[in-house]
Amino acid sequence: MIKALVLPLSLLICVAAESGPNHPAKTVKEASWPDVAVTACGRGLSSFSWGFNTSSKGYPALCSYEPAFESMAYCANNFLANKGLSKDFLLIIESFNTLCSYYVDVPPSFTDETLWSALENGTSHIQTSFNVSAINYAPVAANATYVNNYATAYYAFLNNIDKSNMYGAAICLYFLGIFVLAAAINFLRINGFHKPLLKKGFVNYFRSHITIPAVYHRHAQEFSYFKVITGLIPTRLEAILVVGYVILHTVLIAVDYGFDSPNLLFSPKKAQIARFVADRTGIMAFAHFPLIVLFATRNNFFQWITGLHYTTFIVFHKWVSRMMFLDAVIHGAAYTHYTIIYKTWKESREEIYWEFGVAAIIFAGLMILYAFYFFRKNYYEAFLYTHILFGALFFYSCWEHVCQLGWTEWLYAAIALWTVDRIVRVLRIVAFGFPEATFRLLEDDLVRLSIPKVSKIWRAKPGQYAFIYFWHPRYFWQSHPFTVMDSILNENEVIIVFKPKEGLTRYLKNQVKKSGGTMKMRVSLEGPYGCGSSLQHYDNVLLLVGGAGLPGPLCHAVKLAGKYSEQGKKINLVLSMRGPSVLNAFSPEFEKLAEFGVNVELYDTSLSSLDAPCRDQASDAVESDKEEEKVQTNQVSSPCGNIEFTAVAGRPPLDVILERAVNGSSSLAVFCCGPSSLVDTARNLTACYVRKYPTKPIEYFEDYQSW
Repeated sequence: MIKALVLPLSLLICVAAESGPNHPAKTVKEASWPDVAVTACGRGLSSFSWGFNTSSKGYPALCSYEPAFESMAYCANNFLANKGLSKDFLLIIESFNTLCSYYVDVPPSFTDETLWSALENGTSHIQTSFNVSAINYAPVAANATYVNNYATAYYAFLNNIDKSNMYGAAICLYFLGIFVLAAAINFLRINGFHKPLLKKGFVNYFRSHITIPAVYHRHAQEFSYFKVITGLIPTRLEAILVVGYVILHTVLIAVDYGFDSPNLLFSPKKAQIARFVADRTGIMAFAHFPLIVLFATRNNFFQWITGLHYTTFIVFHKWVSRMMFLDAVIHGAAYTHYTIIYKTWKESREEIYWEFGVAAIIFAGLMILYAFYFFRKNYYEAFLYTHILFGALFFYSCWEHVCQLGWTEWLYAAIALWTVDRIVRVLRIVAFGFPEATFRLLEDDLVRLSIPKVSKIWRAKPGQYAFIYFWHPRYFWQSHPFTVMDSILNENEVIIVFKPKEGLTRYLKNQVKKSGGTMKMRVSLEGPYGCGSSLQHYDNVLLLVGGAGLPGPLCHAVKLAGKYSEQGKKINLVLSMRGPSVLNAFSPEFEKLAEFGVNVELYDTSLSSLDAPCRDQASDAVESDKEEEKVQTNQVSSPCGNIEFTAVAGRPPLDVILERAVNGSSSLAVFCCGPSSLVDTARNLTACYVRKYPTKPIEYFEDYQSW
């Protein structure tokens, strides 16, 4: 908990301090023809000399000398009239007053009356023929061609900024649209209203090819090239959504710039291209801030309403972060090119915004680098702390980069999301309390925790998980996610079973061992997280489990059997295990399953490998009989508490098990949790059977999460 608060909290303090008396610039709509008219006419009249002060030119004269101001009014009115915007003439007042405040110590405050009077007098006395180098005592007409060309260039520049803001919002709307659709589908699933759709051939064709299968039959299993380039591949649906986002992002960066030539504001044209691209990519990079934070938070409102797994949001988080970094790199390169064209690079690189912009790109690059799966898998603690450190520095650098330019609203939104998440996380921890948990070591490779509930309203749905904090001087700042389940023996207890690996869990196991097999320690839970699965709407529930993935499916089996056993619902639990230790860890739950008459199939994984992905012809009756005959050999006895199960030596023949489950029910829910190879095989086989039986409701649920 400490690691999640200290560094980002320092960022909030820095931002609050920086926004002290000098408030950051606001992001507003830039492209306005009345504002452009003031700038363009001021530019067109800036070279004239005026009679009230022979040394005065430019904006000070336009703001202080009446004939000069009348020339300004005349020019702006004519320009807007040519655009068909005569009704907007009075809108130039605010822009002109703002402009004069920069150039005159005591700027005049122009009103509607003074503007109309200036236009009337200027129109009556306007000089269209004059000597440009002469001193002027009467209003003069600016060069209309120059004013129009400059206005066109300036409007295009401002309009590109507005379009960039709009396109950044479009990226956010893309994901919002996904979540709205997912929420509607999740509502149907939770209430069972979607089952008629699962009988439609075209729906199941889409599901079997798009929404269920993994990309190249691999999702939970990592890919590896030379043991350095490693990672996890999204599901097919996640990949399509990511590709859609990347395409949308690329299109929005590449189109609709409105370049013009000759351009009076940016010349040569390559300077205009560099500046427009720099502005577009920089603004769109900042639009990603709320998404990056939202997708990484644990208390994500959209996760609750959509039912999407946290792993899906982490996939989005990774790709949005990568595209933001790409935007930042393009932004930096384009703006550097822009300053080189105008030979201002040496001066620009000493500006505050430049220095912090470079720092932000460096910190973002380091975050991307150390977030590679190779580092996350092999040096997770180093990845975690560097991610937090570089993240805080990145946010602060971005704040300093734009605080006087605008677009801080994106940062405010991101900080607000982060703050709400942290507040809710702390409230969850406090609400659960800090009870003393009992650790029990089971056969040297599993530890079972019994945690008393301080809060009587704390409930965990089957398959949900929580982050546990161990209040030990060496590890109190760490939190680890584990599947949680309410005890069936004591409703005021939470049960967690974990297999020790390295680091904290290994240390805890050794401490329990030193204490004689049992130990007590104060803990706290943050959660529960996850949305659970609506398995109750199906006549047949097939739970495929491997090793330590047992708690969620086992909890489903107990609760479904207890609530629906009298309704004829078939519940089958297929467990692939290495030895009986996992049975002993959950002996109370297995005894309850035996009491309810739930069918439990056990497989000893010391032999053979999981069957291949899909065999569309594998359901042939003769072949199935051979497979079933094969798995009935080499059976061993596996005691569990007061009961005894028979385990089959080998890995479970998933295609045979699925074929049997499909044929034995009118609707089937397949729920899988376990090793990555088991999960990928179950996912791809389910997709095959959805395709093979297009009129039978078959749904796949997965409780595997890896990030």
